Amino acid sequence: MQFNVNDIDLAILVENMPDLILYLDMDKKLLSFNAGGMRFLKIIGCDNPVPGDEVLKYYTKEKQYYLKRQLNELVEGNVFSFEDSFHHDSRIFHFDISLY
Repeated sequence: MQFNVNDIDLAILVENMPDLILYLDMDKKLLSFNAGGMRFLKIIGCDNPVPGDEVLKYYTKEKQYYLKRQLNELVEGNVFSFEDSFHHDSRIFHFDISLY
């Protein structure tokens, strides 16, 4: 049986992935996100995320500076990864984040 990727509804695939996916515009504002992205946004303090939100405002000033600098390099085709932790509901959540 031949597999044809065109038969897959990629939107459903992305929405149901356990990985967090956030799409940001060039101004680093939220465009859209999947269910994993929604969980992540709530963990970092964005309880009711909507397109246009400034996701970086939920980070400390030091992390904002670092992330803005790294996000600006994405335009050059660079990719970077980092680890981060957040406290939420008396728990610590660890993330391995890759930005493309």
